[in-house]
Amino acid sequence: MKYLFLVFASILMLSGCFPTAPTHDSQRQEQISQLANDYFATFSERKDWNKLCSFYRNDVEFDDVILQIHLDSLWKFKRFYKWDEEGNHFQKLSPDQEHLTLTSLVVNDSIAVAQGRVNPFYY
Repeated sequence: MKYLFLVFASILMLSGCFPTAPTHDSQRQEQISQLANDYFATFSERKDWNKLCSFYRNDVEFDDVILQIHLDSLWKFKRFYKWDEEGNHFQKLSPDQEHLTLTSLVVNDSIAVAQGRVNPFYY
């Protein structure tokens, strides 16, 4: 009986030593991570308005906590922020400055949560 227990325990320990194939969840998590990094890079560069808008659905629910506004459509988001407006009012303090600095990005298979800061800019 002791021998059977030791064999069973050994099999359990050894099974933990072999790498497992990536699961659907880990693949999905990697996709979400890539998408989040692409979004934040696009936001930080502040050059490609159409690409930034492509991350949002037409029925987006967007809350700007700094300005305390709620926008309930992509049309309202575009109308309010107007990055593509002629005479671009937004300017970085220096051309090489990052607009956004991420300090952490936590991702699971369906959501990404970021922490960071928006750097000073002229508007």
